[in-house]
Amino acid sequence: MLETIYRAIQDELDPQEAVDLTARLIQFPTENPPGDVSEAVAFVEQYLAQRGIESRILAPRPGKVNLLARIKGNRPGPTLILNGHIDVVPSGTRDGWAWDPYGGEIRDGYILGRGATDMKGGLAGLITAFVAASRVRDLPGELVLTVVCDEETGGREGTQWLLETGQVTGDGCIIGEPSRQQPTIGQKGACWLRLSTRGVPAHGSLSPIIGNSAIRTMAEAVETVYRIFDRQWPMPPEIAEVVRRSQESLVKERGIPELAQVFERVTVNAGVIRGGDKINMVADRCEAEIDMRVPWGTRSEEVVAHLREMLQARGLEVEIESLRWRSEPNYTLPSEPVVQSVLWGIRQVSGAEVSPVFQYASSDARHFRTHGIPTIQCGPGELDGIHGYNERVAVQDVIQFTQVYGAAIAGFLTGSGQRG
Repeated sequence: MLETIYRAIQDELDPQEAVDLTARLIQFPTENPPGDVSEAVAFVEQYLAQRGIESRILAPRPGKVNLLARIKGNRPGPTLILNGHIDVVPSGTRDGWAWDPYGGEIRDGYILGRGATDMKGGLAGLITAFVAASRVRDLPGELVLTVVCDEETGGREGTQWLLETGQVTGDGCIIGEPSRQQPTIGQKGACWLRLSTRGVPAHGSLSPIIGNSAIRTMAEAVETVYRIFDRQWPMPPEIAEVVRRSQESLVKERGIPELAQVFERVTVNAGVIRGGDKINMVADRCEAEIDMRVPWGTRSEEVVAHLREMLQARGLEVEIESLRWRSEPNYTLPSEPVVQSVLWGIRQVSGAEVSPVFQYASSDARHFRTHGIPTIQCGPGELDGIHGYNERVAVQDVIQFTQVYGAAIAGFLTGSGQRG
């Protein structure tokens, strides 16, 4: 059955449609914040309707709208979710761009503009493969497409909301996030904290004899937080090989051997510090916002407990508050059918033998894994252009990954791609 379904989907697939759709999606400035993607999602709804596919618009609040579409096969089989976010980060100043960030121009083998890599190229490929699969008569199982509004600010009104309200469930998920040639199957956790210190105000000309500066206490606290990086946490044996590959891949990509450590340690970034009122006053308050990424083998609460112990050992009085962004380290095992189906699809399309790796950042994949849905990310893009100026995606990459999605759909829904 696999070969029949695979060929049927590929026969219906026109990868050039994905290229044209990528350019069109870029022309919608779906910046988040503010996050109103209603016009772009309405376009996708109409695009599917013109191809005979009904979809639903689901909105937790005005402007924050998600699209859900289903294809039910005519025989039993698993359910595969295709997920992509349509929101993008702000484009910044126009002067930083060599082209119109919302022009959707195709030039010299590239599609240009904000979201080209993250992730309208992958989203267009998923939509195109979804449409092709809808035209296959003997498709088994069920295929679900979700176009979500809120990945860039955490997913609470996008993927997370769809899962928590029971709108979406499945046996596996493919997210079209950019991955280069190595799909990703795991992510470090994210632990964002706000540290607060209090001081005793005084005239600045009498410091440090008179008064107690909250800023000075915070400086010691931040220096303490950075020491968390020195601790290496135990690694679950079942993922040790994937972690090793991930380290090798990152070091090869960036050319910095020390980067191998980020997969085994808590990384720390003090992104924001605020304190004091005037230059000539001893500050009575200070706040710092800290971004920590938590490795596999521990949890956020253990890291925070360790931080409290370190601060207490230095005699520092610091209030610790958890911020909105919090996730735990997560992964999907390489043996899962959805992973093996994608790897099979890559072999079919390109002939390449690739191995999945882990990420040091986060995405909506964590929400699916929290709900017990094995998830893999793979998609076109240039990783060094994410969230920066002059974002672009190669036309050939969009074409190739669209074909991979079609193959992976066939492999997963027939339950046989992993044996390819």
